[in-house]
Amino acid sequence: MFFLCLSLVVVLIIQPEVYNYGQVEEGDTVRAIFWLKNPSSTDTVVIKSIRPSCGCTYTTYSSGKILPGDSLILEAVFNTKGYSGEVTEYVKISLLSPEKKEIYLTLKGTVNKRSIDPEALQRYYVLIFDLRERRKYDREHLVGSIWIQKDRFNEEFKKLRVPKGTMIVLISDSQKDKEILEYLRKEGFGNSYMLRDGFEGWKRVMKFTLVESRD
Repeated sequence: MFFLCLSLVVVLIIQPEVYNYGQVEEGDTVRAIFWLKNPSSTDTVVIKSIRPSCGCTYTTYSSGKILPGDSLILEAVFNTKGYSGEVTEYVKISLLSPEKKEIYLTLKGTVNKRSIDPEALQRYYVLIFDLRERRKYDREHLVGSIWIQKDRFNEEFKKLRVPKGTMIVLISDSQKDKEILEYLRKEGFGNSYMLRDGFEGWKRVMKFTLVESRD
């Protein structure tokens, strides 16, 4: 239980001091109810403002005043979309009093993120194009990489309709293939790169990520 001394007379009682919403799924809406009680028999508590700690939390309440002996019910609503892990949110309440008192209501818990939005996926979307000879690609290649015939790269790439924000990585064993990188950047794919040290460089340190032919 949390007590706030407004003066030598008025003590505002808040229940609960911390609202623990436990574990929720990302995207769930948390609704917390707080009781603000004025136990004084003579003095009225006036709320100047209520401000959440971020735009994801807002509050509703019945009145800006708490009469002597009365209580105010405050609802804090927290949209967990975009959050993960242990999350704590605050609601700041400023009181109109000579001491200019401020109190904080706390919501805390754990947000479990088990899904991803298409918009978020686009930020991490990576396309890996293997420009080596087809026989080399068939023998071994990076997981998730796509073989593309380099002398028809421009034509085949346009068919894919790749979003401009996509990261593109080119795997090559020839310095001449940098022309393809230049083409991509001229077409607006500024987030395009050659894999440093090529396939063999990756293979030396990340062999376990390769798909190998069993033939």
